[in-house]
Amino acid sequence: PMLVDFVETSSYWPNKGSWAASVTFEVTYDNGGTATAIEGAMVSFSWSDGSVGMCTTDNSGQCTATLSGISKKADSVIFTVDSVSASGYDYTGSDLVTVNRPE
Repeated sequence: PMLVDFVETSSYWPNKGSWAASVTFEVTYDNGGTATAIEGAMVSFSWSDGSVGMCTTDNSGQCTATLSGISKKADSVIFTVDSVSASGYDYTGSDLVTVNRPE
């Protein structure tokens, strides 16, 4: 099965009224005990504010999702990988990570 690993999360203030969150993740499969990147995997994701998106992994198996316009009143947002599709592989998880508001 395919696995999702979160490589980096960050948050920043693009303006005074709202903040933005960014999540970089990697899609791999277990190749005899070695994690091997999957290029071209279609990843559907959602944010806790109801926003949804999709991206395709690059040649290193990575993709970055960004959410902007988050209310400065929100302490955090949750990013969830809803589905991953790649020919010949299965994904049965639902991986998520919390991104906290910047200082």
